[in-house]
Amino acid sequence: IIHVWDTANANFNPQLYRWALDLFKHPLFGFGEIMLMAALLYHAYNGLRITVLDFKPELWLHQETSALLVWIVFFVTFLPIGVYMFAGIIEHCSGPTAWGGSCWTIPPLP
Repeated sequence: IIHVWDTANANFNPQLYRWALDLFKHPLFGFGEIMLMAALLYHAYNGLRITVLDFKPELWLHQETSALLVWIVFFVTFLPIGVYMFAGIIEHCSGPTAWGGSCWTIPPLP
């Protein structure tokens, strides 16, 4: 819903679109994106695990091992992605913002 609203503003209200982009750079949105990425990655890997187990029912005997494998693959892939995303938050907070406040300040509405 946010994406559709934001994209519609690009055509109908460019000032509000710019404000939304500045708001989405807020660190709380950044942390939310990191958590969303974690949830999506784990969900994808676990879904693949369950799909494999459904097609090969004899592998259900190894469910604990496969669940551990999912966690290992998740952490191996998520940690670099999470660090990269967190570095983007740090980079944004280290520079000046477009509206002159700190990165923790909510940008004023146009």
